[in-house]
Amino acid sequence: MAPGSALGTAAGFKETEQSQLVARAAGKPRSATHFSHSSPVWLEPPPHLKAPARVSSTGAETAEEPEEGDESSSHRDSSSRLFRDFKTLASASRRANNPAAEGNAYFCISILHENNGAHAKASSFLQRFLQASIATGNVENQVLALNALGVNLHLQSDYEAAVQFHQQHLDLAHEHMSQFVAYTNLGVAAVALGDFDAARSHHENALRCTVQGGSLQGEACATANLGCVAMRLTDYVGSQALLERYLRLSQSLK
Repeated sequence: MAPGSALGTAAGFKETEQSQLVARAAGKPRSATHFSHSSPVWLEPPPHLKAPARVSSTGAETAEEPEEGDESSSHRDSSSRLFRDFKTLASASRRANNPAAEGNAYFCISILHENNGAHAKASSFLQRFLQASIATGNVENQVLALNALGVNLHLQSDYEAAVQFHQQHLDLAHEHMSQFVAYTNLGVAAVALGDFDAARSHHENALRCTVQGGSLQGEACATANLGCVAMRLTDYVGSQALLERYLRLSQSLK
């Protein structure tokens, strides 16, 4: 069990109970990273966080945390149990004076809210995760929190606030692919704000980072974003070349 993980030792939680919580939260195995162009991009949580799979759409907030005792479906029952279990873990970690585990439990709760489309609620738990990450000096988790806060704000159409978090993410990011995600989200937000020149600059930086990071999936995403922005800037020749490159990358990636 990784130190400081969401399922690290905390008063009131036995190893068997932690393992059961992991099993229920894990869901289906995570597939290979896939980036969708023209949409904000999530950072993938590191495996040691044991976070639930993120399955949220990019729709508006429509769902609430399942009410205790609501038995309308097996999915809702499972979701209710996970909410309850992660909140119990957060409380136990707080009593054990383990802010890292407490913060990681809040991150897991935020993903459950995201999966229900409750992005405002997710943001409130992400703020707690961010504060815990700052208190423990965990920069990797700070980047994860800033990314998720920015994406959740984007999905609530608060693009200017989203930009602030994505810029903070970029300022802390050291790895090429983390920088790629930050630049991509800044570019997507710039498009939403109608600043296509800024969007092109961000997506050009995203493309540079993903080439340096050696990710063809990321390169395809950045190329498509650049092609779409070039079209908005009436650079049709450049747009055609970029989108043809995107088509070739997509075909090679199947």
